[in-house]
Parts: sequence; structure tokens; C-alpha cells
Amino acid sequence: AVATQRELLWLYAPAGMRAIACVGGMGMNLQLKALHDGVHLIVGTPGRLCDHVERGSLSLDGLEALVLDEADEMLDMGFRDEMDLLVKRCPAARRTLMFSATLPADIVRLANTWMREPVRISATPPHQAHRDIEYRAHLIAEREREHAVVNVLRASDSPGAIVFCNTREATNRLALALTERGFACVALSGDLSQPERTRALHTLRDGRAKVLVATDVAARGLDLPDVGIVIHSDLPHDAQGLQHRSGRTGRAGRKGVAVVLVPVDRQRTAERLIRDAGVQATWSDLPDAKAIRARRGRRWWWCWPRRRAAPPAPSRARWRAWTSSSPRARRPTPRRPPSASAARTCSPPPTRGSFSACSTCSCRGRGRFKTRRSRARRPVGRASTRASP
Repeated sequence: AVATQRELLWLYAPAGMRAIACVGGMGMNLQLKALHDGVHLIVGTPGRLCDHVERGSLSLDGLEALVLDEADEMLDMGFRDEMDLLVKRCPAARRTLMFSATLPADIVRLANTWMREPVRISATPPHQAHRDIEYRAHLIAEREREHAVVNVLRASDSPGAIVFCNTREATNRLALALTERGFACVALSGDLSQPERTRALHTLRDGRAKVLVATDVAARGLDLPDVGIVIHSDLPHDAQGLQHRSGRTGRAGRKGVAVVLVPVDRQRTAERLIRDAGVQATWSDLPDAKAIRARRGRRWWWCWPRRRAAPPAPSRARWRAWTSSSPRARRPTPRRPPSASAARTCSPPPTRGSFSACSTCSCRGRGRFKTRRSRARRPVGRASTRASP
């Protein structure tokens, strides 16, 4: 609703239109003030709109057009009573529009009840639906689901991705696992408040996060830029859910990829969902380590670049050769020097191990100092000229 309001304000700004978003989780006082001042267009959810109608702060007597977006999803979420109340409060001489990606039998019956002489308009012919989306299916083991998601993400070149889960717990767990592996991702589920949801969407649109882990309800109606791949970590409940999820990519003429991760024991269920959705999926193996290593010549946008690991304890010549290329980058992290009360003595140069500078002479790493309490080492650097106590 907030995204729709923002787009409408941008579109009708020259005409001076006033629009307001009435959704749950946001401050009621601002909405009451805007409704009292008068608005031309209201974008809201059924629950919050019914609250305003019952309070008396919203009157629908002068309504000219009623638009129901994602009507099938509102029915699945249990908003049938709220929608009936809003339709009854609206005047009979109105224009009603219903938008839905799928048209099940319940939506058709509601259209005949709420609308006069409804006309069905298909923006995309049925045989051309999702023609810009490539469907892929991979058989996985149930315990390897997280590793499968990681491999698919690393083998993809898409600048943005959405991973779908069925429950909030699975969403939070997978988002935490991807974050620990270095992926810039956010989680979006129904337990988030409206400000938290808005911040998460801003993070995605600004490019600070590249992976969105969400549930079906939380991701419904999202229009995120540069989403090139959609991963079904958990199988959807029906074919309509598969279409709604995959429709987050391949928008506005762009190409997209939808990857379905299928456990071995649910292969027949996945085949039935794909067949009922009317799409063709390519069954193949998961990207292996060889295919992923082939992309290491480019920096992945998914993760931070890896640090170069320090070499094992070398000889003196190999150590100097290794540090001569970039002394500043190769210099070890300085350690805390020993206390001033400890006695320091220079020992003969060691044959192996890390080399350090003595604090009492200019041996430049050719010796190491000892203390009475513990053995300490210092990095290669400028020798200290402070006199020993």
C-alpha cells in the first residue's frame, strides 16, 4: 500500500492530488488528520479501512471507484468479512475494478456478486504467461536445503534474488544462515511491524541488500528492481502460489529464472504443481563446486571479497620474499608489548617460526626477547630506542 501511494503521488503530482496510505502498524493520528483535511485517493488494507469506517472518520458516500488488488490473496488471508463490509458501505453507482494474477472459482463468484455485468480482461494470454521466466528444478536431500540455496545463489549472476519459505521460523533461520555466510540479505515475514517492513524494503531498493528471504504473504505485491532469480526453498501449497512467487521476476519484459528445490520424497508433488501451473521446467543437478569455482575470476556481489590467508611458518628467506611485495598489507597485527618491569634479554636468532624485533637493540627481527612471566613476540617494524629499565 505504501509503495502504491508513493507511485500515485509521483504520477499525479502535477494535478495536485492528495493520497494517503491507511495500513495497520502505522500511526493512527496522522491518518485521522489526513482524512479530516480531505483526500482524493485512499490506499489501504481491509482491516484498517474498516476501523476508520466504524470510527466514523471515513465516509464512503462520495466514493466513485473501488479497486480491489490481489483479491484472491485477501480471500486466502481471511478478509472476506471486511471486504463485504466495505462493499456494502460503498454507493451503488460506483465503478469496481478487481485485479488478480489468478482467477479461481471464488473470485469469479465474488465478481458476479459485487459487480454489475463484469467483463474479464486478460492482460497476458494464458499460453504466453511467464514466457520470460525460465523454470529449473533440482532434486535435493532435505538436510541439504540450506547448502542448495547457497550453491544456487553463488552460481547465479543476477543482481537480486528472492528466496521463498513457507513459515516465519524457516525464513528467519535461512536469513540468519545466509548472513553468516556473507550474503547481504534481509528477512521479510508477517511478524514485522510496518516501520520494520518499510526499512527492509528501502534496504533492498537502495542496493544495500541483494537477497530477500520472505514468506508468500509478506512478498505479495512487491515490485523490486533487478530481481533476476526466484528460489523456492519450500514447495508452494498450490499451483497459484507457484505462479505468484515466480511472478516476482521476469517483469516489464526482463528475463528471469525460477528455481524449485524439490526434496526426493516430494518429487511427484512438485511435478504436479508444475503441470497444473502450465509451465515447463528443466530438471538438472545442483551447481557443484567446479561450476562455482569457474566464476571466481569475478568478484561476487553476494559476498565480501575473501581475505588472503597468511602462509605457514616459512624460512627466513621465504618470509622476506613474501613480505617484500606489499609490506604494509603483509604486516601482522601488532601485539601488546610486555610490561616495563619485565627484564628483557636478546636471544640468538631462531631457525623457524615468526620473527620479531627486539625492544632493546636494533636486531630488526634477528632475535626475540623473553620475559620472566611469559614469552612474547612483536611484529617486524622499527626498533624501539627507549632505554631498558
